[in-house]
Amino acid sequence: MTRGEQAREPMARGHPVDTGWPRAMRLFGQLLKVKIMTTNNTTARRPDTIRLGFWHQTSVYSATALLVVSGAVWLVLHFFMVTQGEFGDTHHPLETWMLKLHGAAAMAGLIIYGSLLPLHIRRAWAVRRNIFLGIGLVVFMLLLTITGYLLYYAGGEDSRPVISAVHWIFGVVVPALLTWHVISGKRRSRRASDAEIISPIL
Repeated sequence: MTRGEQAREPMARGHPVDTGWPRAMRLFGQLLKVKIMTTNNTTARRPDTIRLGFWHQTSVYSATALLVVSGAVWLVLHFFMVTQGEFGDTHHPLETWMLKLHGAAAMAGLIIYGSLLPLHIRRAWAVRRNIFLGIGLVVFMLLLTITGYLLYYAGGEDSRPVISAVHWIFGVVVPALLTWHVISGKRRSRRASDAEIISPIL
């Protein structure tokens, strides 16, 4: 059988002739697919993919600080700055403004904290990094959101003091939990980075 007959034989059997160009394209596509999958898996496990960007981090810290400060000032004014007036207890004028500021910060916080779900929380969950403290933070933030909603829209005269107490107790715990979460995350990230540097040497 001549070389031309050998080239025509696969076509005669119903198979396309595998010339050099289509085969090279298929190989390139397979290599590209493997490269993309490997890059995605490696990138997902890098510590810097979980770490927030500068502006994202700044917005989270700013919203949290505004919530904590306005809530703390309201607690001081509400419980320690009440005076006896002609018609009973008289609250400090700033108490109302602190509530308004706290409510505005809470609305901004819902957007900012919600932006953590598709990136920071999802990626950290995928690699199981610092998830216990993260879950604790998510639970506390959900409870704060629920109790805050109840205070504004569903709190009666009898239940409102109880809901308020639960709300501010959770609010006092959150800053400590957030600080612990950040410090723990930085330590784990540092250890992961050191491991990536040492492993090629080993």
